[in-house]
Amino acid sequence: MHTITEHLRAHLLKSCGMKTDPLNEKELWESEWCHEFEKLMRHRLVQGAFRYGANKAPGKVIKQWMIGAKQRIEEYEKTGNTEFLIDIANFCMKEYEMGIHPTKHFSNSAKVEKLKEK
Repeated sequence: MHTITEHLRAHLLKSCGMKTDPLNEKELWESEWCHEFEKLMRHRLVQGAFRYGANKAPGKVIKQWMIGAKQRIEEYEKTGNTEFLIDIANFCMKEYEMGIHPTKHFSNSAKVEKLKEK
């Protein structure tokens, strides 16, 4: 027996001419990711390690990654140069790994609370 949500989804997909088969996890792992973007991120990180030293090298100064990300967002909005998106993603990853935010944590509730405010 299908849920109302499943019936609605199937109807909407069919009316748009899209396939109505159940979602396939393997296909989603491919369709919901951009391998080219990931490759460019990794190339930029390796190049940066040669220039500035590896991120996790002893004595490496931890930066405020989000400042760099915000600057790149402004530059991307001005220019449309997608190279800035690669930098933003890398800064966000570094913040996730080595960030210095005093209350850094992972919680889905933050997302839920923001949505409630809207």
